[in-house]
Amino acid sequence: MLKSILKYLSVSAFILISVSEMKLHATDLGLFNSPKGFGIEFRFNDSGREFNMLSAYADTYGIFEGRCLFPGFKFNYSRCHTISSFSINHTAMDFYAGPGVTLGYARQYEPYTYKDHRKYLTRNYGAVACLAGTFGFKAKLSDAVSLDLNWTVEAGVHMRPDENRQGLKLGLYKSGLLESLYPQLIISVAF
Repeated sequence: MLKSILKYLSVSAFILISVSEMKLHATDLGLFNSPKGFGIEFRFNDSGREFNMLSAYADTYGIFEGRCLFPGFKFNYSRCHTISSFSINHTAMDFYAGPGVTLGYARQYEPYTYKDHRKYLTRNYGAVACLAGTFGFKAKLSDAVSLDLNWTVEAGVHMRPDENRQGLKLGLYKSGLLESLYPQLIISVAF
């Protein structure tokens, strides 16, 4: 558990240092809510039609079903482009999409039966590295508050210790593909 916390803190520090070196200034700070997990999201405006999104969240795969004991964590960076903008009843709406990357330490999808329940609770955690695609829309409810609804597809690899042999097990990160149907709701405040 201590190793996981140290990994999380070092990755967080790396991302924060990288963002500060790029001279980006956050314009929105929001709460990330999804069946995938919960956390925070920063939005950095680059130009009128392009922006960067950085999400840090606890990956709750298997937690609510009782399939595992501890959440994982993920960081997602996306470079999004506004595709279309319009207004409905004084509410500005933006549709956007863009590529990105996801890194983290999370649990891999693995089918099992409940008779093997105990042995799966702390198993299957590993490093995640994915290419990601994000698409969604943002509704600006007021000058300060906005609501985002988006989806992120993650295609990549999952690397974890092999329990049967000494070494590492590398495989397709199936959870990233299966959870791409889960919506992500972000309630953000501009500053």
